[in-house]
Amino acid sequence: MIKQYLKQAFRLLGENKLLSVISIIGTALAICMVMVIVILYIAKTAGFRPEVNRDRTYYLSVAMSVGKDDGRRLSFGSIGLPLIRECYYPLECAEVTTAIIRDRWNNQSALSMDGLKSSNGKVIQTDPAFWKLFSFDFIEGKPFTEADFESGIRTVVLSEHIARALFGSEQAVGKEMKLNFNVFRVC
Repeated sequence: MIKQYLKQAFRLLGENKLLSVISIIGTALAICMVMVIVILYIAKTAGFRPEVNRDRTYYLSVAMSVGKDDGRRLSFGSIGLPLIRECYYPLECAEVTTAIIRDRWNNQSALSMDGLKSSNGKVIQTDPAFWKLFSFDFIEGKPFTEADFESGIRTVVLSEHIARALFGSEQAVGKEMKLNFNVFRVC
């Protein structure tokens, strides 16, 4: 019975070739478009490492201010640390509140202490709550602590690539490096 259906389907496809090609291409494009939409949705909402809590995370990246008198003056910009400390750290409804400050457009240069080795990369300035929200596997060492952050001790967490470029191996805990002409200790 199935052989009969297949023979009939191929005969119908052969009778009007142009209409058959258009139907097959249209069906394939529709299926492809649905798959692309589903994949984009999953990639934006599913929790992949290091953003394992993406489904419970709210991102706030831009602030807008409006003029007091006439409301015609608008200003858009990134959120600074004073606003985060005043408005977002005290939130009781959030499990974890973290600040991430990064320059998306410029790479910064990390230098070894002798200045002979360097590597360019993206720098993310953050606080200790960042390590609670995101899940990272550390090859060596651990993230900086709340005490380091509050006391202003300059500590840095390096990627494998940067550690290899500056120190020759991934073992960089306790060593010092320069970033924007400031000395940082690798934790």
